Amino acid sequence: TGSDAATSVSAANSVSGGNPVAPVSMLKHMRLYRELQANWQAFDAYARVSMAMGANQLLHAISYFTVRMLVSEERSPWP
Repeated sequence: TGSDAATSVSAANSVSGGNPVAPVSMLKHMRLYRELQANWQAFDAYARVSMAMGANQLLHAISYFTVRMLVSEERSPWP
């Protein structure tokens, strides 16, 4: 695949006006990022579930607070 890389670099050189440009897949930090990205799926799923549960709890707290404020201000158990 060395010839493929050389072909893509030469194609990039012709597009960029002769400046040497490496394809993104050859950059070390991009390869490392793509390797690490596979390990993030579990953490991403956990974060999404945690955010959904947190939003649910926040909405419940706001609704209970609102009901309590209405009951205490109107001084009646049922609005």
